[in-house]
Amino acid sequence: LQQQANQQANQPTDNPANHQTYQPASQPTDQQQKRLLQAVGDMTVVEKIKLARFGNTEARALLIRDRNRLVALAAVQSPKLTEKEGVGWAKARQLSDYVIRAIATTRAWTRLYVVRHALASNPRTPLKDALRFVQTLNDRDLKALMKSRDVPSPVNQTARKLVMRKGRG
Repeated sequence: LQQQANQQANQPTDNPANHQTYQPASQPTDQQQKRLLQAVGDMTVVEKIKLARFGNTEARALLIRDRNRLVALAAVQSPKLTEKEGVGWAKARQLSDYVIRAIATTRAWTRLYVVRHALASNPRTPLKDALRFVQTLNDRDLKALMKSRDVPSPVNQTARKLVMRKGRG
C-alpha cells in the first residue's frame, strides 16, 4: 500500500478537476473580505480586541483602522504581528496618530532601521519622535528626507544640518 501511495503521489495528473487555483494567504478573495468585514461589524469591542490580538493578518489590517483606540492598539500589540506588517504600518499615512505613536514608542519596533526610516518619513509621526529617528539615518536617506516636502520643516532642517555636518567632518 505504501508503494502504491508513493507511485500515485509521484505521477502527474493532467485532470483539470484536480487543479486548484492558488490563492496566497496574504491576498484574501473579495468574498472572504466581505465576510470578515461583516463579522467585525457585528462584534463587540471586547471581541474586536481579541481578534486584533490573536487574529490573522487580514483581521489586524482591518482592525488597525478601527475608530476605537483600544482595538487599534490591540492590533499593534499583537504577538502574531510580523516585521513586514509593522514596517507597512509605520509607512502608512492614513493611520491615526495614536497608532503611529504606539509604534514609535515600542522599543522592539524602533530597533529596526526600516521602521525608524519609515517613521521619520511619515508626517503623522510626533515631531519629537521623528527628530529622534532622523539622528539615526544614513546619508542617503538623510538627503532624500532633506528634499522631501511631505515631512514637517523641522525634520527637513534637521536632516539638512546633519548632512552638512557629515559633509564637513
